[in-house]
Amino acid sequence: LDPAQRHSASGELLEDLQERTGVVGVGSLGSALLGYEGFALHGLRIVAAFDRDPAKAGREVRGTLVLPMEKLPEMVQRLHVRIGIIAVPADQAQAVADTLVEARITGLWNFAHTVLQVPDGVIVQNEDLSVGLAVLSKRLAAAYDDDTAVAVEK
Repeated sequence: LDPAQRHSASGELLEDLQERTGVVGVGSLGSALLGYEGFALHGLRIVAAFDRDPAKAGREVRGTLVLPMEKLPEMVQRLHVRIGIIAVPADQAQAVADTLVEARITGLWNFAHTVLQVPDGVIVQNEDLSVGLAVLSKRLAAAYDDDTAVAVEK
């Protein structure tokens, strides 16, 4: 059984409860997100990928066809995409967000290191990968300091 499939209280299969998403930016991060299998465990499914680089359009990356940005509005509607994943450099992120919002995307998962301006009704989840690494570094430093203090006491 596909882990993304859910069952109702009566036990019937509810395959259509998957949240359909699209990735914009198929560089290193976007490609990694396309290959991440953990999304299915939470009912998320990446159904489209878009990139402005003509060399990437028409190629398949991790099982998903990469489409040119010009196709985004049409394909978002056709594929019923509600969440856009922004995996582009910060200087391109606002334009991508604007394009996604114009295509009636109401949820943005933003990996660009910038604050997006979006209209009311659009939900943005910002991710900053450096924060997780910084927290780990601080925790490691604190643990090292604790270990050093214990060693000095002995």
